[in-house]
Amino acid sequence: MKFPVALSIHSIAKEFGCSIKGEDKVTLSGISEIHNVSDGDLIFVDHPKYYDKALKSKASAVIINKDVEVPNGKAILLTEHPFRVFNDILKRYKPHTYFQENQQRIDSSAIIMPNVSIGKEVSIGAGSIIHPNVIIYDGVQIGRNVIVQAGTVLGSNAFYYNKKNDNYHLMHSAGGLIIEDYVEIGSLCSIDKGVTANTIIKSGSKLDNQIQIGHDCVIEENCLIAAQCGIAGCVTIQKNCVLWGQVGVTSGVTIGNNSVILGQTAVTKSLSPDKTYSGDPATPYRTNLKQKAAVKQLPDFLEGLKKK
Repeated sequence: MKFPVALSIHSIAKEFGCSIKGEDKVTLSGISEIHNVSDGDLIFVDHPKYYDKALKSKASAVIINKDVEVPNGKAILLTEHPFRVFNDILKRYKPHTYFQENQQRIDSSAIIMPNVSIGKEVSIGAGSIIHPNVIIYDGVQIGRNVIVQAGTVLGSNAFYYNKKNDNYHLMHSAGGLIIEDYVEIGSLCSIDKGVTANTIIKSGSKLDNQIQIGHDCVIEENCLIAAQCGIAGCVTIQKNCVLWGQVGVTSGVTIGNNSVILGQTAVTKSLSPDKTYSGDPATPYRTNLKQKAAVKQLPDFLEGLKKK
């Protein structure tokens, strides 16, 4: 997420009660997560496991809960509660407005059916059709000739929690959702906005009914996703992939171009392109068939051992 204007490290420290160590002339252009960071960004870290990764990232400043050695050119903001400060900054610069229907950009040729709820700063392109009871949260961008079937929710909060003292604390979602041209989305789907960046459904992709797509995912061009697939956050599905029914995809993985994922497959790691996969965990289809055939032979094999 980019700030409306660049902010000095001093202004952030003063407003949110942090102390500065390191380069005190840093200017911050945005705020981001550790996996999606660029120069000028502010990130947070509150677990020793990730201190080194955060400090060596491209971020210009890091909110942290330990007084550590600061790399050259970086700043740290010291606080006992990095997650809380990070969340407060997101809320300060990207508050949720709860369907203040202003600054909308809806093309005159778009068809909006009854009982559609549309938030602030939503755009809907020419020729798009939004069916009844769709909910479109703030900032969602919908391209041209998009079809969204009844009951779908676009741009809801990320399922992203920080656990402290046995309690779960919700991360404020300050990213967006972009749906490009000629995308079709079935009924009763849920597509989350990004936390600090955008969830993106690229042009020509088609989604069936009852699909969940998590925060910060990128579904590239001309993908086909069948009913009841569940895709966790920060997943990239590259061009021309097909996911058949009830496929589950864990967070942070990439599915390569032209992959076909057969029904009820569990994708637990990144997959190479141009292959068909099945099983739990996902395995090239022919390998999976051989493994199943081998398992069926185990009883006879064990019985043979007993007779020796």
